[in-house]
Amino acid sequence: MMPHKTDFDVIVIGAGFSGTMAAVQLCIQSNNALKIALIDKSGTFARGVAYGTNRLEHLLNVPAKKMSAFPDQPDHFKNWVLENYPNDYTSEMIDGSFVPRTYYGDYLTEILAAYNQQITLIHDDVVDLDMRTDHVVCMLASGDNISARKAIWALGNFTPGNPYMGDGSDILYQSNLYVPSAWGQGDIFEKIGKTDDILIVGTGLTMVDLVASLHDIGHEGKVYALSRRGLLSRVHSAHQPSRDYVAEQGLEQASLKELFHAVKQEIRALNDPEVDWRGVTDALRSYTPTLLNNFSVT
Repeated sequence: MMPHKTDFDVIVIGAGFSGTMAAVQLCIQSNNALKIALIDKSGTFARGVAYGTNRLEHLLNVPAKKMSAFPDQPDHFKNWVLENYPNDYTSEMIDGSFVPRTYYGDYLTEILAAYNQQITLIHDDVVDLDMRTDHVVCMLASGDNISARKAIWALGNFTPGNPYMGDGSDILYQSNLYVPSAWGQGDIFEKIGKTDDILIVGTGLTMVDLVASLHDIGHEGKVYALSRRGLLSRVHSAHQPSRDYVAEQGLEQASLKELFHAVKQEIRALNDPEVDWRGVTDALRSYTPTLLNNFSVT
């Protein structure tokens, strides 16, 4: 039986970092010139939510030396920064620099553009997938259908739901005083008066981004950050890498529960003052793809 003729070899649904680099790596690693469709309903490709901000005070939370998009080229991103922003960064400082996330979005956009002969960008929303015996048909909100031999889901994180209100009402959600998410809502800072008091629900890195932006626009009101646990994100600090405990303990095939306990035990057992929990976490980075692929979905 002849295989079904399809529009594309692969459809990638979602064009943030994961979807973009999945498409790029397919181009790099394939022996044949694959035809790939990269679909995103936002119409913005390569940036996703993480790198879609255009505010320079929103920084990467990992230093530049660890942010290469290519595992086999660890200096790829930091060299790109030095080439594109020579007045802002030097070779002596770049390794430990936390650069604006919008720069990383530019970096990914440039990488994607290099493969525009193989990757077709489609601004549309996927409403259904029809899985056939040897191919998949992707139905789009526009009414078009496209087919491919394989499909990859790279949907990213969904917008969180509204917090539960004890009286069951939705009055707060209908108010223009309420912003359900810091991302994908346009310029939320246009709605904030200079002396307005603000409540931020959550004290993670998004809260840090918002406070940095409020400071940048000269906001003078009070800012309250609410957290159930009363914790703030830990700050980065200079540290030495830990030993390669993943390889030494044969954890490449570990379950999530086994890995969790191994990391906790490694942190408890630290006796070198120059190595802390950050070094233990860093030791996982090179194993991340292997570990994720081996985790069970149940």
